[in-house]
Amino acid sequence: MHLLHHPLCLRELYLLNVFLAIAVDNLAEAESLTSAQKAKAEEKKRRKMSRSYPEKSEEEKLLLAKKLEQKAKESPPQPRSVPRPL
Repeated sequence: MHLLHHPLCLRELYLLNVFLAIAVDNLAEAESLTSAQKAKAEEKKRRKMSRSYPEKSEEEKLLLAKKLEQKAKESPPQPRSVPRPL
């Protein structure tokens, strides 16, 4: 009897495929959440900066924002925990 025709083996392969599909879906969801969190944090920094330095011109604010973004890119990313589904 061929190994793949064994009923137990097919069940295990099916369960493995289901598990992998769920894992990939969770990773994609976590990545999109991380991207959204980064965008929200950048917007928060920009708003905070504009409140902190109201006397600066728009050009100076944009330059300062670019410097902050560059600093954020240079620093290593912090590991984040991925929420597990219930």
